[in-house]
Amino acid sequence: MEMIVASVLLGAVMTASVQMLVVGSAGRRAVEQRQTALQEASNLMEHLAARPWDDLTPQAVAAVQPSQWARQALSQPSVEIEIVASPDDPAAKRIAVTLDWQQGSGRQRPRVQLVSWRYRR
Repeated sequence: MEMIVASVLLGAVMTASVQMLVVGSAGRRAVEQRQTALQEASNLMEHLAARPWDDLTPQAVAAVQPSQWARQALSQPSVEIEIVASPDDPAAKRIAVTLDWQQGSGRQRPRVQLVSWRYRR
C-alpha cells in the first residue's frame, strides 16, 4: 500500500515538474523573441536616423522590411514606420518604428515601438 501511495505521489510531482519546464521554456522563448524584436527595431531606427534629411519621408521608407535575421528569428514579422514633420518646428521630424510578430495561434501579436526625433543640421 505504501508503495502505491509513493508511486502516485512521485507521478504527481513528475507531472508538475514537466509542466513547469514547459511553461519556463515558453517564457524564455517569448523573452528571446522580444529581445530580437528590440534589436531589430533599434537597427532600423539607426539606419533611418542616418539617412539624409531629404530622404527621410514616408514614401522613401515605405519599402523598408525586417532583416533576414529578424525573419528567421521571429514568426511573420512586420514593420511599420511613421515619419511626421513637427508642426511647431520645421527642422524636426518624429520617427516611430513599430515591429510586431506572430507568437503562437490565437495570441495577440506582441509589438515593440521605438520613437526618436531627427533635427536638420
